[in-house]
Parts: sequence; structure tokens; C-alpha cells
Amino acid sequence: MRNALKRKLKSQRGASMLLALMFLLICMMVTVSILVASVSNSAKHRSNMEQHQQYMTISSAVSAICDELNRSEYRGQYTYRVEEEIVNDAEGHYLYTIYHYFFHQEDGSYQIQDTTTEAYLKKIVLPNFDGMFGAEVKRIQEMLKQGKAHSTLQLTVKNPAPKTKYSLTVKPETQTTLDELPVEVELLITEEYSIEVAATLGDYKMQAELTPKTGKPTLKNPTPTKEETLQQTEPLQWEISWIAPGQKEGAKP
Repeated sequence: MRNALKRKLKSQRGASMLLALMFLLICMMVTVSILVASVSNSAKHRSNMEQHQQYMTISSAVSAICDELNRSEYRGQYTYRVEEEIVNDAEGHYLYTIYHYFFHQEDGSYQIQDTTTEAYLKKIVLPNFDGMFGAEVKRIQEMLKQGKAHSTLQLTVKNPAPKTKYSLTVKPETQTTLDELPVEVELLITEEYSIEVAATLGDYKMQAELTPKTGKPTLKNPTPTKEETLQQTEPLQWEISWIAPGQKEGAKP
């Protein structure tokens, strides 16, 4: 009896079992830590991929807008004719000539250079450019009279378009899943014929500005004719002034 009790007191089985349980617990803690880190890295990777996708999408949309504007041109169009009226005295002797000038502004021309492709932004930008060109014509209407002492002028021009931001939705054509993300774009046309672009998608925002690289479409030497003939101004073209990426206001950094 006494010898059996001594053997039980000296037995190492309980200690071995405890060590085994402690080792198992450590292994489980390491495994859980690895799984948690793996899930966290996976979520972070997915978030980074989504952000990269948003950035690529908004960049593609802004590039498409800027590319069209960079390859487009605007021309003011008008007809300008003159009628002569001879004024004689009561005896039929010539006194003077009255020149009647008729200036009518037609719809302008906005198109992509060297192609027949329909301009995507035509319906937005053309009324603005025509309105600004019409205002320019009003400012120089005295010049249209050609300094004649006896003359009249019938002037018909386009009304200025309201100064506002035009909203449109752009879907980039990349033949990838990026095409499923529509980008909201705002255009603002300034009085200097510059075009401001602001695009947003998720937390991303990208802005750009295009400025004229040629002179304004003005009437330098309009040619009056007896028949109505369509005339054009010199082309107005643009170039990219700057593009600035960034986050939308209020977004988390």
C-alpha cells in the first residue's frame, strides 16, 4: 500500500497531460492569430483594389472628356448681306445711298477635328459658345455699319446661355469591370471660353481645366454680300491647362 502511494506521488503523467494541454492552447492561439491576420489582410487588399478601381475609372472618364475637348474646335457661323437703296430728290437727281446691313447669327459649328464622329459634348457646350459669340457681335455692331453715314443694321444674335454647371454621367469604355461604374461629371464654361471639369466617384474627386489655345471667335473683317452667304470665324481650340486628382470633400483620408 505504502509503495503504491509513493509511485502515484512520483508519477509524471499529470504534468505531461498539463504540458500537452498548454501546447495545444498555444497552437490554437497562433492559428487564430494567423486566421485573423489573413482575413484582415484580405479585407485590406479588397479595399485597396476597390479604391484603385475607382481611381482608374474616374481617371478614364476625365481623360475621355478632356480628350474630346482637346481635339475639338468651335466656329461661330453667320450670314451677312447688304442692300443698297438709292435716294433721289424730287426731280430724280441722285442724293445719296442708304446701306441696309442684315446680320443673322446661325448655329455654330462644334466638332472633333479630322473626323466625322459626333461630338459627345456638343449639346452642352454649343449653346454657351454661341451665346458668348453673340455677345461679342453686339459689342462690335458699330463696326458692321462700315462707317457709312446713311446705313441701318438689322442684327439677330443668340441669347447668352445661363451660367450654370452642367451635370452628365460618363461610363468609360475600357472593356473591363470599370465600365460598370458611372462617373458623375460637372462642366462649367467661363466667359473666357475656358472649360472646367469636375468628376466624382465614391470618395474620389478629379478636376481639370481646359483653356483656349487660339484667339476668341470674333468678327474681324466680315464680308457683306448681296446674297446671303454662310461665313465662319476662325476656329477656337483648347488645350489642357491642368488636371488635379484628390478626394471628395468630407471623405475620410
